[in-house]
Amino acid sequence: MIRNCNILLLIGLGCISCQSTKKNDRVGDTVAVAKAHRDAPAQAMANTSESLENIAAIQDAYVATVEKRASGQLDSTTFEYDCNGERNGRVTYFTENGQLVLVRHVYGEYSHHEYEEEYFVRNNQLFFGFEKATSWAFESGATEGATKDDIVESRMYYQEEKPFRCLQKTYVMRTKSPDNPVPAELPNKEVDCQPATSSLNSFRLLLKRRDNPTKGCLN
Repeated sequence: MIRNCNILLLIGLGCISCQSTKKNDRVGDTVAVAKAHRDAPAQAMANTSESLENIAAIQDAYVATVEKRASGQLDSTTFEYDCNGERNGRVTYFTENGQLVLVRHVYGEYSHHEYEEEYFVRNNQLFFGFEKATSWAFESGATEGATKDDIVESRMYYQEEKPFRCLQKTYVMRTKSPDNPVPAELPNKEVDCQPATSSLNSFRLLLKRRDNPTKGCLN
């Protein structure tokens, strides 16, 4: 089962170079950090056809959407599904003035696996994707009831729905540990973008289900 589907997912978009890393550090994991970008013309970015041809433009468009979602400026529709008890989840579509800007999908598989997907959209095209996969288990040799989460976060930049930069970070969170890592402070690693093709397929499946939601298997 999904232990917590309602945590706002506000993530930094880490880069590799020193200069780009500083910019990405400013795109943080909380509403407060996202709001620090108010100097950027968020409303203009969200409402114009500004090209998203570089990482900086994608970051700015991401921040604009995150801020509007956090402040309740976006409309949303949601459906939930259950695939024979093996997978169950919730899909939410966020729109602004009738235009789709964000798709959020949270689901669980076989009790011990949880996933979060967020796909940011401009003009019906995916320009940034975030995925978080969590596998949890009881920690052997630890305090009774202690669990361990193995977490993989993936960030994917798209241009014309083709991935051109992909980042990943992995870490472990323990329920009984006093010194768990702070995810927003962990560095990202640049990885091969080939797996991002499956993410694009997931996004397209969610688009197909927007007008035809299901209560059964999501396929």
